[in-house]
Amino acid sequence: MNPLEKTFGRHKVLLPVIHATDIWQVRENIDVAHQAGADGVFLINHAMGYPELVEIYHIVKKEFPRLWIGLNFLGVGSDRIPELVKETEVDGLWRDDAGLREDLMNPAVHAEEFWESLGKRRHPPIWDGLYFGGVAFKYQRKVNDLEKVAAASVGLMEVITTSGDATGSPPDIGKILRMRQAIGDWPLAIASGITPENVEPYLTPCDAFLVSTGISYDEVMLNPFRTKEMVDVIRGHRA
Repeated sequence: MNPLEKTFGRHKVLLPVIHATDIWQVRENIDVAHQAGADGVFLINHAMGYPELVEIYHIVKKEFPRLWIGLNFLGVGSDRIPELVKETEVDGLWRDDAGLREDLMNPAVHAEEFWESLGKRRHPPIWDGLYFGGVAFKYQRKVNDLEKVAAASVGLMEVITTSGDATGSPPDIGKILRMRQAIGDWPLAIASGITPENVEPYLTPCDAFLVSTGISYDEVMLNPFRTKEMVDVIRGHRA
């Protein structure tokens, strides 16, 4: 059983992305996502430092103890993130850049080091949350050999996470199909540009959808109707 199915009990997962501004905004957005039936949420600290994001996480986790909540620590170095994750005991971690470098003899060397630093090779692991690692992700170094980099990512993150070229832009479906071919059955997520109207072609090759723009009123508030619509489309899919 893949880690997404083990964690969420389903094959296809929707995780609305909340750009945190304060506790009240985060709480309201979580309530929207929860009421819509989303599988969980990701919180990102666009408008605050990571200590405040961690504080907010602890507050909302107490209020929504059964809801899966992941964090994306913007502006925090890879050397600090593993300790933050373990200290916070967060449900999930998302990084835009998982550290794959196709210009190195071993393109996965940095990704392997990070995976090791999370304590994932221990039995049981030191941290048992889900790691969503960015591969061929927007605003990161250009990837020339997509298949090589995608294949090198397998086993070094629970969910290989990719995107389109920019915020709000969906990835080319050809890119997704090539990545799927390269990684086999390993979980694959998209984290940009997905909407209730365009998600259908991605539902078979992808396992998780990290969505903000496509289900929001603006940059900080989820739209409850769009969020519920996205849930319904994903739940209605039959592979």
